[in-house]
Order: sequence, then structure tokens, then C-alpha cells
Amino acid sequence: STPSNSSAASDVYKRQVHAGGAYVHFHSDGMIWAIIPDFIEIGVDVLHPQMTIMGIERLGETFGGKVCIQTDLDRQHILP
Repeated sequence: STPSNSSAASDVYKRQVHAGGAYVHFHSDGMIWAIIPDFIEIGVDVLHPQMTIMGIERLGETFGGKVCIQTDLDRQHILP
């Protein structure tokens, strides 16, 4: 079942992780667009998705203010 279908588990997870003073940082190289709301629901604090396939503008418009979105530097053009 997905996190949105198991709210009791989500509530326990949120209480345990955040009560312990920890933050949840999730990294993925895949297309996770469909499950981002589930990550937000279970209390993920920082998402580090692959920007090239999802688009930073679209992520910001849809999920801005709900979760912190970490981005990468464009290593192909910024770094020598």
C-alpha cells in the first residue's frame, strides 16, 4: 500500500522521526512525480529529485511551500 493508504503508519513515522529531532531527506534519480504527494504526506522534509526530467519550475509551482526541494549545480557548465 502507498503511504496515503496507510495514514496510521504515516502518523507514527512522522512522530518518531520528527520527535527525535531528525529531518528526512529523500534523493531519487527517477521520475517520482506521482508519489511526491505521498512523500509530503508522510513528512519528508527535503526532496532531491532529478530536475532534468521533472523541471524546477513545475516542481516549484506544484509543491512550493509544502516541501523543501534541493537542486543540483549544472556541473556541465558551471564547473571547469
